[in-house]
Amino acid sequence: MSSESERALNEFLGENDWDDLEINLDRWDELQQYNETSWSKDGFIGIDASFTEKTGEEIPKVGRFYDHTEGEFIWGQNVAYSFCTDDKTGYPVGIRLYEKDAETKIDLAKQLIEEAEDAAKAPSETYLFDSWYCAREPIESIELYDKDWISALKSDRPVEYACEQRRTDEIHEMVDLVEREIDDELYKIWTKKLAVSQLGRKKVIIAEKVEDGDNPVKYLVTNRIDAHNIRSYGYRWRIETFFEDSK
Repeated sequence: MSSESERALNEFLGENDWDDLEINLDRWDELQQYNETSWSKDGFIGIDASFTEKTGEEIPKVGRFYDHTEGEFIWGQNVAYSFCTDDKTGYPVGIRLYEKDAETKIDLAKQLIEEAEDAAKAPSETYLFDSWYCAREPIESIELYDKDWISALKSDRPVEYACEQRRTDEIHEMVDLVEREIDDELYKIWTKKLAVSQLGRKKVIIAEKVEDGDNPVKYLVTNRIDAHNIRSYGYRWRIETFFEDSK
């Protein structure tokens, strides 16, 4: 794109008073016209965040953020988003820019959930998110809409087991895991409904992937009772790859 074309595009986008939600609604409606991108009840809505590096200081909500993936601070924008994914497709539903000292990522997660439910009318029955969003407020919002959720659980999250508060990884050392094959891969799994700090009694899952030296153990927590929670949580990987490709 030439500099003149880029300048004209920036003027077109920046000098008009766009209604963000209305434009997004039009995009959702268009996507629902095609079988390849239409909503699926069996799909998932992921809640996550991503960093976009920037150089300018006048860019909206730009700041200095610690990127855990890179292990260093970057100058850029921190983008929270919801993402629809299923067996046939995947695309963003809503996006929010995080601004330090203005609101929390938990606040943004609640906004994204309300947008997906009230505006987008997304039929997906299950939300997926990492341990950063495993907090009372977004979970209560999801359950208010009578939806399910699956989240990663931090290894040091307090959980009541054997009448004592223990770390999740401490429980891992105390229990016996049972081998089970999931999507042609072998796991050792333990699951039990326990009282999780701030969340109440929820289903806790410890899954140890056999012959996986990089990330052998997953700690999950969910309100779902079906047996496919590990397979379902795997859909989060599609969200990660989408945003890596889009960057």
